[in-house]
Amino acid sequence: MRLDRHWFIRAATPLFLGVMGLSGCSEAPGNPAATTVDAFGTTEQDVRVTPAQMVGAALLGTGFSVEDESFRGQCLQGSVAYSGAAMSDASLVLVDSYERIKSDLGINISGKATFATWDLNAAARFAMNAAETLNSSSMTFRYQVRGRNAMLVDAVPTARALEARTRGSEAVKQMCGTEFVQQVELGAGLWVNVKYDFLDQAAKSEFAADVKVNILKLFSGSGAVTLEDDRLKKSASITVSALQLGGDPTQLSSIFSTTCQDEASQPTGGGTAGPPRRCIAALSCSLERPQDCQAALERIVTYAAEEFPAQLQDLRYDPTSTSGAAIMAYITQGYKTGGFYDLLNEDSPLVEVAVINARSQLHARLLHLVSDSQRVMQLLSPSFRLTSEERLGYESTQSRISNQINMLVAAANICYTRLSDCVGEVARFDLAIQTPELRYDRDTLAKVPTFYEYCSGLATADDTKKTVTVMREKLGASGFTCDEAALYLEQEEALDLSGQGLVDLRPLRGAKNLRYLYLRDNALVNILPLGDLPLLRTLDFRHNSVRSLGAVANLKRLERLTASYNQVMSVDSLAAHPTLQEVRLLDNPIVDVAPLSTIPNLKLLVVTLDDVCKVERKWLLDNGRITASIHDIYERRNFGPTYATPGNRNTAITGWFMCAAVASSLTEAQ
Repeated sequence: MRLDRHWFIRAATPLFLGVMGLSGCSEAPGNPAATTVDAFGTTEQDVRVTPAQMVGAALLGTGFSVEDESFRGQCLQGSVAYSGAAMSDASLVLVDSYERIKSDLGINISGKATFATWDLNAAARFAMNAAETLNSSSMTFRYQVRGRNAMLVDAVPTARALEARTRGSEAVKQMCGTEFVQQVELGAGLWVNVKYDFLDQAAKSEFAADVKVNILKLFSGSGAVTLEDDRLKKSASITVSALQLGGDPTQLSSIFSTTCQDEASQPTGGGTAGPPRRCIAALSCSLERPQDCQAALERIVTYAAEEFPAQLQDLRYDPTSTSGAAIMAYITQGYKTGGFYDLLNEDSPLVEVAVINARSQLHARLLHLVSDSQRVMQLLSPSFRLTSEERLGYESTQSRISNQINMLVAAANICYTRLSDCVGEVARFDLAIQTPELRYDRDTLAKVPTFYEYCSGLATADDTKKTVTVMREKLGASGFTCDEAALYLEQEEALDLSGQGLVDLRPLRGAKNLRYLYLRDNALVNILPLGDLPLLRTLDFRHNSVRSLGAVANLKRLERLTASYNQVMSVDSLAAHPTLQEVRLLDNPIVDVAPLSTIPNLKLLVVTLDDVCKVERKWLLDNGRITASIHDIYERRNFGPTYATPGNRNTAITGWFMCAAVASSLTEAQ
């Protein structure tokens, strides 16, 4: 006996807790059935099902077409029996891959309706939100319960099936498909995703590991989460989303003060449906107010451990209920195999593996196109400053994506209506999207905000706004528009932002001609945005709290680096730097200085107090203040000078002392 298993989920409530607030969500997205007039002139409910989309339908006995993967209305009815044993996760467990998330939710199963209604699919929206990008880090946890299977027994044909039978086998296939739903897998699930969207890939590289360890501690019960991280809140935003299938999804909504209202619904394919409920939620959550995010995370963990399991005491098959068991998958059987020879005495058709693969290929491509389309719309919004050329480029990309989606939907339609043409049509689609008229470069979608965007309102954090204000003052552009100030910055070659208490350097992006930058005595923790200043030759950020020099590796023209009095532990990123001539790293907890010896053009290196005295003696010799013999004597003894005016080389030398006693007063130690 052949049984085919298909993913199918009902009663899905997606909740998205984001930086700007919680988005609207629907537990039951209305009746998915489309009322159509069939080939015989009678009005029927033509049920097209997508994983995680259809709700409230009496699935047992529903006809199913193998070839186009669609339901055809209820053609058998009978009693319900149960088989199998229930099982569940012990607690929230980490889902180890994005592919596993899609597998859990049935998102990787491509039905025909997917290409027209994917955006109405709660599970698909959750999965899309959970996907990591170049600039984001994501973790998803799951609590899943598998109940028993509900089986259709003592089945008899419905009036619909009897009418189709009188018209012949082709009518049966049209109205009832080639198989029927013989079993449904009952269960429930709760998926929780925590996603950090970082400013750029560099920020992700620095912080992603830390945030994952932090969140993992909370969800594993081994520690409390803390989002009070000043470094992180300047570099990322957070989104918490949850998807519940089964149980009472409105209880999950209550975590976010959600209000719900019932709406009328219609039965599908002869079955009955319960009232769908639409939920609207609102709660702000940003890393500027981490207590909101933290409270939501802790509440979700408690909900998963106590309240959600309590909703799952009775997982029975009841399509009229808006709570209780969710249908996690359906299992179909051919009419002939099931003994209904008088209804359809034919074996179920087999869809070739090549066709199945082609459909899946289109489905995966659709998800990429939709994601890229959303990104282009963001770039074309007023928040981003674009040149005329850039705007035209993104508008062209938007048009190309739209054309690709239209072509993809057309190819998908062929794959579900003319199976013999499917593989060839997908191959033609693949060739078409590589033509100059349709191809686009995904790398261009990685545009990062610059000074203009932050000046125009993208800056919401106080530290970012402060940097914008200080920069405008230093540029002499306080009274100018953001567009005018940005033009000033683009032309500036030297900028001194020392002693301003700055934390966030992102607004410096866009200073494309900057060659000399001074950032002494601020409150800097990272200098990641400086990696986007390609012409920089002198960089001085002494007396800060910077930990990583990773951005320096991107500064291919940098000649002088002063990073004394910071928290730098590694200098690996300086290894073999092609243009560096002077490096000052005094008073940093550097573990290994060996990479500094590989810098080919290095002329001056200050890492220790002895280096300070060495540089001072060399300066005095080069400027005729001491003779070569005096220099050699004090070089061997490692002495350093004192001046009539401490630290002022242009005043008289008043004596020579052990380096350790005088080094801190010398110029290089300041």
